[in-house]
Amino acid sequence: MSLTKEQILNHLRNTDPLNEIPFRPKGGETFLFQGGPSKLQDWRADGHRWINQGTVGLPRSNPKLKKKYFYIHTENGASKEFTKCVYHEPDHTDGPFLIQDCGNDDISQPLPHGNSKEDKPFIRSKPSSLDKW
Repeated sequence: MSLTKEQILNHLRNTDPLNEIPFRPKGGETFLFQGGPSKLQDWRADGHRWINQGTVGLPRSNPKLKKKYFYIHTENGASKEFTKCVYHEPDHTDGPFLIQDCGNDDISQPLPHGNSKEDKPFIRSKPSSLDKW
């Protein structure tokens, strides 16, 4: 289900954000994330493997929102069967971020890292965890 620009702006401005990202969210889940200065990019490490498909302004001229969208990474490459859209206001690059996962989450399977010689699944660490280490 796609949200309208008005619904997205309403969520961004009036919903209490989470400060921890859910692990491997299901298709159809929508949540607001605001991680604070040390966790700005933690929304990228949700347990799924995503391929960035770009960023667009909504509307394209004089945008009120920015939308980053991702397709799930499978053994056969990117798939539109499970997608993630991340919305934020253009002048709020540090969040909050409205994250919407859509489609069949069963297609998301843990895969080894692209450079790995082993068949061990790779799960990305949160950027804030890497900073602590």
